[in-house]
Amino acid sequence: MTNQTPAPPGPYDTMLGLAAFAVLGALAGRALGRELTGVLVGCVAALAVLTIGAWLLRILLAAVNREVRVQHGGAAIGGAVWRGFLMIVPFAVLAAVADLVLDWNAVQAFTATAIMTSCGAAGVELTRLGGKALVNGLLSTLVGMAIFGGWMVLVALLGSA
Repeated sequence: MTNQTPAPPGPYDTMLGLAAFAVLGALAGRALGRELTGVLVGCVAALAVLTIGAWLLRILLAAVNREVRVQHGGAAIGGAVWRGFLMIVPFAVLAAVADLVLDWNAVQAFTATAIMTSCGAAGVELTRLGGKALVNGLLSTLVGMAIFGGWMVLVALLGSA
């Protein structure tokens, strides 16, 4: 563990995580078969889900990591969440290659993996800052499952509309 307070994520880190999830949303919207409309709706839905999910993860992790908040400040928890969400980037690239180059329809699998990995990375980051490993691991996993569950329901609703 480290006692060094991490630098908050820069605006490019946050924008990169949002852009990567927007790519996953665009690919999911494209799979709905509505071309440009589906892509735009998928992007907006993805940004909404990720923003709400990041907020929920940040609030819950802040509630169980009092010692991290006291030692490093509340911004360290938000920074850990957004640094964790940078893990979406490689999965978005892989999903784009799979969908656009290889013509595989596997965007939901890449999205599930991206969400779970990024939430887990946020929990690990907070553990590194002095939080409880078991609590952070379980909570970030449960929140990741909730975020992906919400994403699946939203895509299903958009597909049936």
